[in-house]
Amino acid sequence: MNWKLSSIGSTLAGLLRDSAAPRANYAVDMLDDIREEMMDVIAPYVGHLPVRPPVWAKLLYAQDIEALWYQRSEVMRIVSENEGESTATDKLVDITTLFRKRIPAALYNSATRRR
Repeated sequence: MNWKLSSIGSTLAGLLRDSAAPRANYAVDMLDDIREEMMDVIAPYVGHLPVRPPVWAKLLYAQDIEALWYQRSEVMRIVSENEGESTATDKLVDITTLFRKRIPAALYNSATRRR
């Protein structure tokens, strides 16, 4: 009887482990996609600088989606200094939609409510 419970337990653990792996890869891919989009938005304004601003490193080395979420204001600041607030807002709306259903709803809703 013990071996049956052990076998069932290890089978369930294997199924859970295997099903979690694709989700983990998906999360990493989404994090990379959002990071790349944010860096692409500011690259024209900071790419030519001999020393890039700290936001570049923060985006590059962000470990989770919340870290990227909180860098949106820096992206907005850089774009608005160079292109104006209207253009920056348009670009930030595009970036913000990438976070939908990937961060807590309260954070996302507070950002989208202001529009």
